[in-house]
Amino acid sequence: LRNPNNFDNNNLSIVERYFEAWNRRNIALALSCFSNNIYYDDTQFSKPFEGKDKLAEHLIYVADCVPDSFFYVIDELSVGQVQRGGGGRRGSSSVPRFRNGRRVNSDQRSLRRGRGESIRFEDDGRPTVSVSALWHVENEFGPLPYARGCSFFKIDPNTNLIVEGYEFPEPAVIKPGTTGLRTLSLASKLIEEPKRLLPFTAWVAYIYIVFFSQGILPGKDFFHTDPKTWIEVQNLSFNFMFIAPAAKLPVAAKLHPMLEGVFNGLLAWAAMFW
Repeated sequence: LRNPNNFDNNNLSIVERYFEAWNRRNIALALSCFSNNIYYDDTQFSKPFEGKDKLAEHLIYVADCVPDSFFYVIDELSVGQVQRGGGGRRGSSSVPRFRNGRRVNSDQRSLRRGRGESIRFEDDGRPTVSVSALWHVENEFGPLPYARGCSFFKIDPNTNLIVEGYEFPEPAVIKPGTTGLRTLSLASKLIEEPKRLLPFTAWVAYIYIVFFSQGILPGKDFFHTDPKTWIEVQNLSFNFMFIAPAAKLPVAAKLHPMLEGVFNGLLAWAAMFW
């Protein structure tokens, strides 16, 4: 920004403090930058987080999934003027929209966000200041691929707290949500601790050999299994632990004890990688 005044500096500092607190994984300090009624929409997830308690759960979960070596780098910040009006909250309504130069009626004030979903705008009348941040994520080795995005915040000029926040990371075909975080967590752990590669490689080899290989083990692979085998697998699954009593089956299937022993042994061995 060029020649920002003191008011603008104060509003930018709350955003900078949030990112700095997050980089330090100081969740309490990060939460202090938000109002109690914060509306936070991380667009990687199917639902927004409303209220500081929900946001705290979200930040703690993300902090547990992402290694401490990952940190935000703010490339650019911009600040708007004080104005009245809410942001793009999902499922709310208000604030006139225009299409082809004509105002849309109140019952049509929705913006298509994706297939089967829309964003509706609301205005609770309070003045807010808009602040946008363009960022990317780095670790000790430099910028990470596919880790760029922008954030949009609305700040109450009276309390200097963030009342609305929207995260727009690089787009994905589907909503990755927790799956994306777990994948990122797994990849980062393998990079930081190469010794984890050994059990991970053993697990991948186990899955391939048992289910998809041809010729290594006797019998057919997963894609060429006959119906009789699937019936055996079903019966073995019901006989495992207390599944049959829990399912209230009248009788348990009669199977060869050796077959049950091998099946239970494979399940126990696979559980060690969980």
